[in-house]
Amino acid sequence: MPYNWGWRYLILLAALPCLITIPLLHICDESVRYLAVKGRLDEVKIICDKISEQNNAAKLNGEIFCPPAKKSVKALNTDLFKEPFLRRTVLLVITFGASVWVFYAFMYLLPDMMAHGYCHLSDWFQVTHLNENGCEIYTREEYVFLIVVNLLYLPGYTISPITAEYWGRRPTLWYSFWGGLVTTILLLICIHPVVVYINLFLVINFYGISVATLWLYVPENYPTILRSSATGAHNGFSKVGAACGTFLTEYLDSVQIRYSIAVLVVVLVISSIATLFFQLETKGKSLKDGGDTKISPEPMSEISLQERMNKTDEPHTI
Repeated sequence: MPYNWGWRYLILLAALPCLITIPLLHICDESVRYLAVKGRLDEVKIICDKISEQNNAAKLNGEIFCPPAKKSVKALNTDLFKEPFLRRTVLLVITFGASVWVFYAFMYLLPDMMAHGYCHLSDWFQVTHLNENGCEIYTREEYVFLIVVNLLYLPGYTISPITAEYWGRRPTLWYSFWGGLVTTILLLICIHPVVVYINLFLVINFYGISVATLWLYVPENYPTILRSSATGAHNGFSKVGAACGTFLTEYLDSVQIRYSIAVLVVVLVISSIATLFFQLETKGKSLKDGGDTKISPEPMSEISLQERMNKTDEPHTI
């Protein structure tokens, strides 16, 4: 982007995709639970029939009934740091914060690696230069490179749900963190520009896998009463990692790029070790089983909700 356009135009351009949500308001169906609570059971029946039709499943039989709301028990955020959740909370804070730290660090580190010619990366194409006003100008090649780098996150996000379901959440976190650690160490050694590019590709994908898996794994570690608070709290804790990855990397890059990579190695050593201490494997379990305080190896029932509801003519509870 030309330097005289300013950041306001870039932010406006980034906000334009949000306009897609406006027509979605008229396309997406309302929550059936919300409609049931409001007594709009006819709309519930229409939406459920629509879902059944889209999934080639039998339509619901019988009457839909919404029982009166029960008095709920409140969970506090402080419960996350009490037994039996203390251990998993601390481990998730470390790993989630570290993965976000690395994610944002590399977003800032890559342009600086190119601009300062780290490991002769800049020999391959023209990089940042100063214009007549003394402003740093990113070249077209650098913008293309950053676009390609962001697209390289897609394989990691694609691989994550596959390995998480096939191998399990814990093994996926193990190989993504430890693989990321090894490739980051190789970046620090700086063997050859080609090796650096390959390592950058691997690092980006390893941490795409780790972030996507943690978004899946975090809510599965807590019971329903605490799940929303836990997800929000861990999202908040991850912002600490995002801040460190942004500001600390920017500062260290101004001194020596190797310092930034060395800090990332230390962060990854701690978080990779933390992945070895996860006890709960949630693969093949329902949310209720996964969030239970007991670590049960029993898989969830294979009888789907649709099959159970079709087995009875009793009122269906929303």
